[in-house]
Amino acid sequence: MGMSLRRSVISRLAGAAAVICMYGAGSAWAGDGGNSGLSLQGVLDDICSVFGTPCPQLPTVTQQVIEIAGLTSEPPNVVRALNSVCGSTSTSGLPCPEVAVNAVNGLAKSSPLGSVDALWYLTPLAFTPGPVATQYGNPAAKSFFYAHVLAGANGQPQTLDLFYDLTGTTTLVVPVALSLPLVVLNPDGSERPVAATLNAVCVGFSCANATVSGDFLGTGKTAKYNAGALGLDLNFAFLPSPNSSFPHPIVEVQIPLVVTMQNDPQYFATPPCPAGVNPISNSCVAFTKDVRGFPTSVLGTGKSVGVAPYAAPPCTTTTCPSTPPTPPATSPSFFGFCATISSNSVIAAFASIGTDGTTYASTPTPGAASTTQCPPQS
Repeated sequence: MGMSLRRSVISRLAGAAAVICMYGAGSAWAGDGGNSGLSLQGVLDDICSVFGTPCPQLPTVTQQVIEIAGLTSEPPNVVRALNSVCGSTSTSGLPCPEVAVNAVNGLAKSSPLGSVDALWYLTPLAFTPGPVATQYGNPAAKSFFYAHVLAGANGQPQTLDLFYDLTGTTTLVVPVALSLPLVVLNPDGSERPVAATLNAVCVGFSCANATVSGDFLGTGKTAKYNAGALGLDLNFAFLPSPNSSFPHPIVEVQIPLVVTMQNDPQYFATPPCPAGVNPISNSCVAFTKDVRGFPTSVLGTGKSVGVAPYAAPPCTTTTCPSTPPTPPATSPSFFGFCATISSNSVIAAFASIGTDGTTYASTPTPGAASTTQCPPQS
């Protein structure tokens, strides 16, 4: 139940003399990814209240799970089990691996763009055609999504590094469309989420004319920009990987982080750790100063672009449910990260970044009866 995690949080906070208001919560809705998870949002709000900041309002249980995992350093399936999202006490009765798959990767030293060596040391999400999430190691999997954070020269997390390992594709010419949950950081420190699409045609060992589309100006209209003008780096390789000994396309995208004390105070704690300690997880945090993304003049003076640490995309006033609905939810929810290769959808996932720089990726399995879908790509 939700109360179990609250007790765990309170126990962790005893040394920090913090108090969380405990209130009753029912079991999380079955379906994990696509439907309302208000009881888990309550847990998340309790955690954020410790830091005196509102939590992002997240529409699906999968997002809420990995957001809580990132703030507490608990494995995602522990969060699910404690809150009856999976296991014998859940509505579905399904074991956790049949509700969602997860991939957790720690903070890494910065590596050159285009080096695929990291794949041998990282854990991906695996998908069969559809895309359908499956357990890593299933020989039917044809695409793999890797997400981890790279540290800058000062050792602080700086860049989200994504790999799309496409073992089911053998062509040398690959049209790529990637859904990315970006944010614009304004001069006053406020952030605005942007559902962006990166488009490119990759040939051989390069991607030509890479562009990023989205409502970056907040006008309700989609605009297109050169990917480099927004700080996104794209690389394409045709090489073997841990998932196939035969050469195949591997797409890599690097995106600057946007993590600020104003919006993400839980990432900036106090000593004794060199960068501070998270009072909930008792783990050292990784941030000592704001990481403000990529400053870009194309959006106006003082603005920058990047990816925030929470499990985007958040819901809005029209998509956030006010009461637990009967699944399936009537309002659609969208994955943060999707990939379409040669007009075929191959990857659909969420990701969040923990206070210590660990990256949590997750996606519901077919057994979760998720209604979450990939966002429209521009």
